[in-house]
Amino acid sequence: MKKLFAFIVLSLLSIGCFAEQFSCDKIGETITRWNQIKQDQPSDVVWAKAIVDSTAYRVNEKGEIEYEYVIKSTDTLDLPKLKDITLDFLQYYFNFTSTIRANVVQGSTDKSIFFQGHFNKLAYLQVFLLLNYFNADIFFDFKFKEDRVKIKVTVPYLTYHIGDKYTSKYPLLSLDPFHHYKDFSKNDRDLHARAMINVLAKTMSYPAYYLTWLNEHYAPKSTDTEDDW
Repeated sequence: MKKLFAFIVLSLLSIGCFAEQFSCDKIGETITRWNQIKQDQPSDVVWAKAIVDSTAYRVNEKGEIEYEYVIKSTDTLDLPKLKDITLDFLQYYFNFTSTIRANVVQGSTDKSIFFQGHFNKLAYLQVFLLLNYFNADIFFDFKFKEDRVKIKVTVPYLTYHIGDKYTSKYPLLSLDPFHHYKDFSKNDRDLHARAMINVLAKTMSYPAYYLTWLNEHYAPKSTDTEDDW
């Protein structure tokens, strides 16, 4: 008996910030394009096929999922403060401990942060008593300059598991929406389609979340004094 578990596919929202010190038009364009394709799709398999046909995904020369953006600032940035706010962002979204934060700091530089996160059960399928599912690691690379931030988000591949055992890895372009495997059942195709949709949606969302985070949490140094209030 196979049972495909429903997994809530991440919906991407338009970017809207109350104080736009930071901006990146390409992030908004990515989100808008994704949401256009998402509309009125009757199933995950059809939606995944529409993504393939429209090339609404990004891969690097190695075939890894990769989104890279330059976020510009209207003011000169306080780099130590920017780094601290970026660490706050990562800690909030990946809910890691202060010990892990200290390790991330130790592995970073004054003008960069590198972090490895994890997606658990991007999509899953119950086969008798065993759960079949996809996981993935996600890598963040932030680089800071006085007036801009570059964020690169990479997912090299998804890992397929049966129960507690890892069985194989799937680069994005090897998933069923890209390659039609004749031995796959409908549930298998749904599983691959859902994994593809979720890993892309999550990966492209983080730059958008980060842009919003910066606009909500970073404020330029105040030049006001008691004399010119």
